[in-house]
Order: sequence, then C-alpha cells, then structure tokens
Amino acid sequence: MCSSDLGSKIEAGDDYVVAIGLDSTAGINCSQANSMCIMGGNVGIGTTTPNYNLHINSASGSVSALQFTKSADTGTTTSDGAVIGINAANNKLAIVNREDANMDLSTNNTIRLSILGNGNVGIGTTNPNMLFDIKPSATGTIFRTQTANGLGSV
Repeated sequence: MCSSDLGSKIEAGDDYVVAIGLDSTAGINCSQANSMCIMGGNVGIGTTTPNYNLHINSASGSVSALQFTKSADTGTTTSDGAVIGINAANNKLAIVNREDANMDLSTNNTIRLSILGNGNVGIGTTNPNMLFDIKPSATGTIFRTQTANGLGSV
C-alpha cells in the first residue's frame, strides 16, 4: 500500500488495484486494466478516468453490466437476479430479469408498465391477461398514431 497527502493506492499483485484520490488531480496512478478508481467523487471500474458517479468499462467483446441479486431469494450466479448492461455481441443495452417475476416501470410512485414472466405486457395494469393489454385510467383516447397526413386515434 502506498499513500500520499491526496489519496491512497492499494495493490494486490500485478493485476488489481484500488486507488482513492480526493480530486481528479490527486496524482494517484491507477493504470491497471483490472482496477477500481475513486477520483473526484466518481467511481471507475475497469477505467482509470471515470466520467460519472459510477462508470463501468470492460474490454472489447465482453459484457459491461451491473448485476443485482438477493442471495436468499434469487441466488448469486450469472443466471440469477437482474442485469443491466451492454450486450457483448451487438453493443445493445440489455435490461434482463433472470427470475420468473414482473418487470415494472414506474413514475410518480405508480407502476405504469408491467412485463410479466410469461411475456405479457400491460400498460395501466400490473396483471395483463394477453400479450399486449392496455387499461386506461380515464375515458377518452387510448392511443394516438401519427402519419404524414395527420393524426389518428383509437
């Protein structure tokens, strides 16, 4: 372990390092590829220059992701819990629930969209009974389409 007035660096062999600096000019050398750096309040995993509060970087061709698990309920393997990340094969954003449970999107503390484990999608309902189930909270237009010639609604 080495330290300075502005930060510290912990080394464990040649491949892994944890560096903590008080600001981006701390002068802590955090150059190993497999590293975690805390610089100027930003945490970098796999990067020596974190751009945001949490910045995760991985080598080309590998997955860059966060995994959330609950050991008592979901297990902790790569096929458990939920994952948010960039797919290694095509660089697409992936949000994956590996459990047989709903995925919900909420605003204003209210579930607006639910995707069930069987693939049914509900808007305005947390229990969609068919592939795409819309239940409006008020009467009137359910959805609107727009074409080059104007608007249409259902």
